[in-house]
Amino acid sequence: MKIIKNPATYIFLGLILGWFIFYPSTSKVEQHTENEIEVHSEDLVWTCSMHPQIQTHEEGDCPLCGMDLIPLDKGGDILPDNQILISPAEINNSGIKTIKVKEGIISKEISLQGRTSIDQSSIRVQSAHFNGRITRSFIDFSGQKVKKDDIIAKIYSPELITAQKEFIEAVKYRSNSNSVYLSSRKKLSLLNISEADINTIEKDMKVIEEFNIRSDFDGIVDKINITEGDYVSKGRSLYNIYSLKNIWFEFEIYEKDRNFVKLNDKIVIKINNGNVIHSTVDFIDPVSSINSSSTLLRSVVNNSDLSLRPGQYADGVILAKLEEEKLIVPKTAVLWTGKRSVAYVKIDSSIFELRNVTLGQESDDFYSIEDGLELDEKVVYKAVFTVDAASQLQGKKSMMNSDTKSEKSNVSNSEVNEHTNEIISLYLSLKDHLVDSNTSKSQKSAEEIHLVKSDIPGSFYDTKNGQLYLGITNKIKLNADKLSKATDLEEQREIFESISISMIELVESFDIENVENKLYVQHCPMAFDNKGADWISNSDKILNPYFGASMLRCGSVIKEY
Repeated sequence: MKIIKNPATYIFLGLILGWFIFYPSTSKVEQHTENEIEVHSEDLVWTCSMHPQIQTHEEGDCPLCGMDLIPLDKGGDILPDNQILISPAEINNSGIKTIKVKEGIISKEISLQGRTSIDQSSIRVQSAHFNGRITRSFIDFSGQKVKKDDIIAKIYSPELITAQKEFIEAVKYRSNSNSVYLSSRKKLSLLNISEADINTIEKDMKVIEEFNIRSDFDGIVDKINITEGDYVSKGRSLYNIYSLKNIWFEFEIYEKDRNFVKLNDKIVIKINNGNVIHSTVDFIDPVSSINSSSTLLRSVVNNSDLSLRPGQYADGVILAKLEEEKLIVPKTAVLWTGKRSVAYVKIDSSIFELRNVTLGQESDDFYSIEDGLELDEKVVYKAVFTVDAASQLQGKKSMMNSDTKSEKSNVSNSEVNEHTNEIISLYLSLKDHLVDSNTSKSQKSAEEIHLVKSDIPGSFYDTKNGQLYLGITNKIKLNADKLSKATDLEEQREIFESISISMIELVESFDIENVENKLYVQHCPMAFDNKGADWISNSDKILNPYFGASMLRCGSVIKEY
C-alpha cells in the first residue's frame, strides 16, 4: 500500500469528502421543494371561463368552445352557500350587468278588454195604471224603439169602463153640478187617460171598451213582461224601457292591477270601428268576481248621437301609477319560481349573493320590493340566469336549490296532468325543430302549443295553485303564438327562450305525473352574445336549440327531474 505524504493531497481529499457529505443534504431540500411544487401543480384545477363545468388538472383548451383554460380560483370555497365567486373575465365575457336599487313610483299601462252595455240607471218600468186584460200588444220584440205617448198595448178594464160611464153621466148633468164633472174627469186622468182620450169620450159620449196603453217614456224596449190575454193588476210591470243617451263601457281588471286604479282616472277607449273615446273611470266594483280573480270597472260615455250600442267589444288603456315611492328594480333582475322570488346582489367586484325577495306591485318594466334588498345595493339585471347557472354548477344555493323545501304543488288532477304532458310533448318537439334549424316545423309546433285545448275543471282555477298554473300556461301559449308567426330563425330562438323560462317555472312549481322520461334543464352560457339561456330536454345529451349544428354540443345539464 502506497502512503500519500504530500499535505496538499490531504487537503484536496478533504474538500472532496466534504462535498459528498453536504451536497446530498442540499439536494434533498431542493428535491423536496420540487416535490412540493409538483404536488401543488397537481392540485391546481383548470376551467373554462365560458363553461365553468369543465374542470381538469391539465392546462389546455376547452373541449366545448376551444378557449384557453384558466386556473380556477379556489377562494369561493370559503364563501357562504348563498355566495359565489365569478372572475372579472367571466363577468365581462358573460355580459353580466348590475344596477343600483333605487326609489321610484311604480307606474304602468294597464290594458283592459270589455264591451258596451245598457246604462242600468236609465231603465224605466212601464206599468199598468189599472186592472184589466191585455187584448193586444204592439211590442213584438226586445230592442223595439218607442216614443212617449206611442200606443204600446190595448186593455179591457171593467174598472175603466165604470169610470167612463160615471164621467159620461157627469157630462150630462154638468150644468147642475160642475164639481162632479171635474171630479169624474180627474179620476180618468189619474187612471193615466190622456186629455185627448178624455175629450173624445166627452165628445162622443161613448164608452171605449178597449183602451189604449201609451208609453210613458222614450227609449228602447229591453224586456217584455206580458203576452196578449194576460190579466194584469194596477202597478204590474208591462215592459222595461231603457235609454241610449248614455252607454256603459264595462271592463274586467285583474286584482294585481286593482290598486293602481282609482275613480276619475283617465281611460282611453278604442272600439272595433276604430273610434277612440277619452273618458274617466266612474265606478270600480268593491266586490271581486266569484268565478275569476278580476274586478268590474266602468266608464260612462255620453251617447246623445246614438252612435254606440250595447254589446260592442272595446279595448281600454289606463295610464296609472301608485302615489307612494317604493324600492324598485328592473323585472329582469328577479327570478321567479312561482312561490319564491330571488335576486343576485353584487357584494364586491367578483362576489354575488343570492337573496330571497318579497315583491310588491309590478309595472311594465319594474317590480317594487317589499323586503330582501336595500337602497343603493347593486343587483344583477342582465345575464341573471348565467349567474344562477354558475351558482348551481358550484353546488351553491340558487333559484332551483334553496333552504325552502317541498315548494312544488302536487297536481293530482288527471285533466291537469294530461294537459301539462301535452304541452311538454309539444315543447320538446319545438326544441328538436330548433335544433334542426327548421323554421317551418318550429312554427307548426308553436301553433300546436298555442291551440292546445284543456278539459281542466273550472274549479281548479279557483285555487291558488290553479291561478299560478293558469298564469304560467297562458305565458307559454302567448309566446308560442308569437313564435308561430315568426319566420326568422333567430327571432324564433329568442321567443323560445321566453317559452323555456315559463316551462322551467311550470316544471319547478308542480309535481307532474305521467311524464314518460326524465326531464333535464340544460344551459348554454354562450347563447345570445354570452348572456346564456336555458331549455328543457328529455335526454341528458346536449343538443343545443339556440345554435343548432354550429355549436350543437355547447351546454351542460344543470338540473334533472
